[in-house]
Amino acid sequence: MTIRHMKRMNRIMMVALALLCLTTTARAQTVQSPDGNIVVTVAFSEGGKPHYQVSYQGQEVLGSSALGVVTNIGDFTHNLQAGKVESTDIDENYELRNIKQRRVHYVARQLTVPCMQNDRHVMDIIVRVSNRDVAFCYRLLPQKDTRVCVVNSEASSFVLPDGTTTFLCPQSKPMTGFARTAPSYETPYQLDQPVGNNGWGEGFTFPCLFKTANSQWVLISETGTDGNYVGCRLQNDGGGHYKIGFPMAGEMNGAGSTTATLALPGQTPWRTITMGPLAHIVETTAAFDLVQRKYEPSQAYVYGKGTWSWIIGMDASCNYDEQKRYIDFAAAMGYKSVLVDAFWDKQIGYDRIAELARYGLAKGVGLFLWYNSNGSWNDAPQTPIGKMNNARIRREEMKWMKDNGIRGIKVDFFGGDKQPMMQLYEDILSDANDYGLLCIFHGCTLPRGWERMYPNYVASEAVLASENLHFGQAACDAEARNACIHPFVRNTIGSMDFGGSALNKRYSADNQHGTIRRTSDVFALATAVLFQSAVQHFALAPNNQMDAPQWAVQFMKRVPTTWDEVRFIDGYPGKYVILARRHGLQWYVAGINADEKPLKKTIPLDMFTRSMTLDIYSDDARLQGNMQRQKVGSKKRMEITIPCNGAIVICNEVDGEQRIVENGGTGPFKAVMTDDPSLPAHTLFVPTDSLTSKPILHMPVLVWGNGACANSPFEHYKFLNEIASHGFLVVATGYMPEGDERYVGPMSTSEQQIEAIDWLYKQNKNPHSPYYQRIALDHICLAGMSCGGLQSLFNCADPRISSLMICNSGLFKPSNAASAVGGMPMPPKSKLKEIHTPVFYILGGESDIAYENGMDDFRLIDHVPACVANYPVGHGGTYAQPHGGEFAVAALAWLKWQLKFDREAASMFVGDDCGLSRRKGWTLQKNAKFDELR
Repeated sequence: MTIRHMKRMNRIMMVALALLCLTTTARAQTVQSPDGNIVVTVAFSEGGKPHYQVSYQGQEVLGSSALGVVTNIGDFTHNLQAGKVESTDIDENYELRNIKQRRVHYVARQLTVPCMQNDRHVMDIIVRVSNRDVAFCYRLLPQKDTRVCVVNSEASSFVLPDGTTTFLCPQSKPMTGFARTAPSYETPYQLDQPVGNNGWGEGFTFPCLFKTANSQWVLISETGTDGNYVGCRLQNDGGGHYKIGFPMAGEMNGAGSTTATLALPGQTPWRTITMGPLAHIVETTAAFDLVQRKYEPSQAYVYGKGTWSWIIGMDASCNYDEQKRYIDFAAAMGYKSVLVDAFWDKQIGYDRIAELARYGLAKGVGLFLWYNSNGSWNDAPQTPIGKMNNARIRREEMKWMKDNGIRGIKVDFFGGDKQPMMQLYEDILSDANDYGLLCIFHGCTLPRGWERMYPNYVASEAVLASENLHFGQAACDAEARNACIHPFVRNTIGSMDFGGSALNKRYSADNQHGTIRRTSDVFALATAVLFQSAVQHFALAPNNQMDAPQWAVQFMKRVPTTWDEVRFIDGYPGKYVILARRHGLQWYVAGINADEKPLKKTIPLDMFTRSMTLDIYSDDARLQGNMQRQKVGSKKRMEITIPCNGAIVICNEVDGEQRIVENGGTGPFKAVMTDDPSLPAHTLFVPTDSLTSKPILHMPVLVWGNGACANSPFEHYKFLNEIASHGFLVVATGYMPEGDERYVGPMSTSEQQIEAIDWLYKQNKNPHSPYYQRIALDHICLAGMSCGGLQSLFNCADPRISSLMICNSGLFKPSNAASAVGGMPMPPKSKLKEIHTPVFYILGGESDIAYENGMDDFRLIDHVPACVANYPVGHGGTYAQPHGGEFAVAALAWLKWQLKFDREAASMFVGDDCGLSRRKGWTLQKNAKFDELR
């Protein structure tokens, strides 16, 4: 243990001992983060006033700060005593594909402090502490027959130490700005300012960033706000004292109360405090850790890149011909959507929008449609208007969108943070989910954990976004400065719909007039990485295919919009930022500079392997960009120089989409789930030596068909990934799943398995393929579950396969053929005679609906070795269990024996007392030919 570490531990022990003494005298309670760095104290001062303090590594982060709420059924800010305190450990894993960190392991400690007033239990103060975040909320309880209350205000405060500086976005006054649409979280940040001012008089919008005198960073925000509460802000109460503020009376044109009504028991939103180095701020997942999903997605939602004409061409571009041109442009870029902006109902019309939607879907491009949120809260005249605020009309409109294949909506010009407006957000989201629509919000409030709460939520603007670059040169001049703020503040707590990354030199349709972009082309690429949102409508234009550098266009075709991991590297708000994001196997390191002097840094490249070839996009002193290739050196570091308004992007080249499933599996190889442009409508699971290497040599192959003839292995990806981690190349029918969301779309076909085998042969012969001479073509197993098993039996005569594995399936007996699902292959039982390889049936026992068919197949197969194993779990098998469960154990044993000649794996099948028979739950039967496999 180092001296520094011993001193730190001593400080923590001293704080803990001091707090222990307080506990016996002043009813103080403490809770520490799992690593011991954060200590939170909750106590009650004279007069029964609850308050809390926070320290990080022994240094004060927040001084004594008030707690409590004032309601119409009682003032719960004083005259309180603590009841019996409860402590709980939180250990949760969750996955979200539309936030900065796909897989989150949330570990925290929770302290629940009951508050008693006049011998009545009136509320609980709940505090959670993780290794970088503190959060607290209140649970208000019924009082006798009173089961509802009005929360008039919160006493919740945050007292920053002397010498703290601020990085804050002032709250605008209500009913100001364009068409009286403020507040909409769209004011310029005030950076490195001393504490003590109150913005423009109304406080500040969340999130709020502070830097203490001892260089600890503190980010204050809130999460979990929905239609049951109001959206809040932070108000200065003098010096370093900040407190929670409720909405302003003038919001929503004066309609609605500034207070919140709650059914009891009811919980307020969480107040979050992230602290420590800037890496904690940038990488925090507190906004999502503390909330839960409100409803299930109605379908598997499609994220990805898109574009829109309005940012370059404004309202005049919203016409049929221009939108069709943008659909063609999106298709050429491989983008998944086009956003059709305001006035489409007037300038294009519903019938022709439906025509555009059909045209786009034929090219793989979906439409997002713009709507005005308005009822009576501002003067914004843009149409369609008066639809999203009315439940009946809204649902009729959404049904029309669903019927015409519209992908999502962008709703603009909301009226503030009062509870009715927060309820409108929730109503729009829940109704949209009923009709399979994604939602983007503009002119709006901040998202507060909504990516996890609402599965069809995409992003919110809540920032001075890209339209300001079109509207005024001052915004273009300040673009780099503003871009260097968002990764530290706005984008830390939720998806940000910025709509940038322009490659036009000027913001006009002819690229000759209008405001002038000051930043470089590489800067545009970098912000595509730095700004996080699962759907990004970039400010690209069709002319960029001819007038922008081809290396920039190609990059914008490939850059992902969903991320598995984020790492902060270096930066300072408003000056520069360098961070890294990972998507599957591919890392992107992006940096931008707003300072007048060139930024010179040596950055780590430990996310890449040695000698790996990197694509490096960089600018010279005149902001002339280029792309070069360079190998990673032995020290895995790189010296970089970024000019003012310039950028750098570093990435390793990987074809197709990439995703790591269950940490790559439990086998000796790291598996990655991916796809390949040369094999459409298929998903690959590839074993690799490490997360960043090429596939291994001489891979035996599993070709897989899915249950229910689904054109995606969404039910089997854990099972298939586990197989790949043991050194098998797996090619599954259908599109790569985005998670456990059910696939919705056309059924797969038997021909897709043959396409997969054809592709394997071509790739093995192609010297430009990453699979060149790496595939063991004489070791291919054809397999599938349920319908996929029928597809495999349909293709069983293919001479290129060396093994069959039929899971939860079997050819239908004539007596029960009527129970088959339409679209399934239905070969007769005579098809079994065409099997020319050993075959293994895996069934789910007598409760498996395929049990009778599969067992009948087994009894009829007498010309090749065959065996059947039953595990009593029914038709669904164990595919969705971690690492594929018991079905993966049996399948791996068969594949290792048949395709790798593994004798240990053979022992699972060979002999009267074989390994599979000894495993709990399994039964195994073999035919007379089976002994030939010895």
